[in-house]
Amino acid sequence: MEKQEFYKDKLINLFESDGRWLKIPGNKGKCVILSDLHNDRDTLNIVVDRFLTNAEGVKIIFCGDYVDRSPSSWLINPTATIDSLLKLKIQYPDRIFLLMGNHDLNPSKHKKFMPCEFWCSLSKQDSHFYTEILESLPIVASTENGVIMTHAVLPSSPAFFDDFNLTGIALQELLWSDYSERQPANIRAVQKQKSYGDFKRSMDAFKCNVLIKGHNPYAPLKMFDNRCITLNATRIYDNVCGRHIAVMNLSKSVNSANDIKLIDLQSNSFS
Repeated sequence: MEKQEFYKDKLINLFESDGRWLKIPGNKGKCVILSDLHNDRDTLNIVVDRFLTNAEGVKIIFCGDYVDRSPSSWLINPTATIDSLLKLKIQYPDRIFLLMGNHDLNPSKHKKFMPCEFWCSLSKQDSHFYTEILESLPIVASTENGVIMTHAVLPSSPAFFDDFNLTGIALQELLWSDYSERQPANIRAVQKQKSYGDFKRSMDAFKCNVLIKGHNPYAPLKMFDNRCITLNATRIYDNVCGRHIAVMNLSKSVNSANDIKLIDLQSNSFS
């Protein structure tokens, strides 16, 4: 119990030092971005092996949704992926960065949703442990070369963080909404549709050129004149949207999605 509390406190301190708006320092090296692992540890291991353990100086940003939606074969250990990520954060605090997704907030305390097999599998003690850690995650990350990242949609302006409310409707709307170029089919995970106008106002307010996000596997890979990228990393949606990660050079300005390399994990090509 004492060891778990020490581990929890250390992680919360790391995430709180990152801040709710995480500003990635530096203009050298590469940055890898992915989203929505949903307990897909095999995909996590591929990315970590290629860009962390066998590469120097590469930063990796995960855009939320580390748990739930797992096939029954993965539920032998429903905490496997999030445990690996938390250990990596402790081991590489300046290279591993985790953002908050809608599935990462305990539905017994925040917005209720299904499926929530991760949260339902936990003991009371473990539920408390993961709830406190994941509640401390950053919401937005940005880099000096013009890229901003979040799980679903951006706040309307940086002023959102001046009076941040973890249990407020504003955060719930950020994590559960999505951008759309057209009226989509009724997708349960999308609480509210945001337009290009909403997108542009946020991008102007944050002074960034390109957004990288996750959340909705039915969203196009690129939209809004190549200024918005939606990523999915879990094998669950291989037949819906495939699996992609983004790789960018921090020393080069990014003006559109064309300045970012998108790697199809299904092709096993990292060239």
